[in-house]
Amino acid sequence: MSSWKSKQAQELATLTRALSHCCLDKEERICQSFGLHAADGRVLAAMQRDNVATPSEVAEHLGIGNSRVTPLIDRLAKKGLVLRTESGQDRRVKQLILTEAGRAIAGRLQKYETELHESLLGHFPAAKRKFLLDSLHELRAAMDSVRRSIEP
Repeated sequence: MSSWKSKQAQELATLTRALSHCCLDKEERICQSFGLHAADGRVLAAMQRDNVATPSEVAEHLGIGNSRVTPLIDRLAKKGLVLRTESGQDRRVKQLILTEAGRAIAGRLQKYETELHESLLGHFPAAKRKFLLDSLHELRAAMDSVRRSIEP
């Protein structure tokens, strides 16, 4: 590998780790302000924004095992944010429904996150914002491609 590729690869690794850490920290702080864990906020967001409606869909959406979803749903149900109901088609399948309180918190989390990212984008002129977003889409596609190539 040539030295410029190696240097740029190291710089990309450093930047993506820093961005990931920053995003996770931001997510944790936002969720804590609502008395939630970051994983709780991700479940609420998946249910509200992406119409995720079963525990297995939550697991798939968050990229975690089904065994990790049950405690998350239990915690949200105890807080009165999610209800479990039987599926109309298969009684073995539990449907998840956001309560009014769960919808309200999910909406506030989404609003806060949107405002934060609007503020971040405000640091860039319009032309750079478009370039930044286009570049991030390309990076995401490349990362997905690499991930698929190394999966068993």
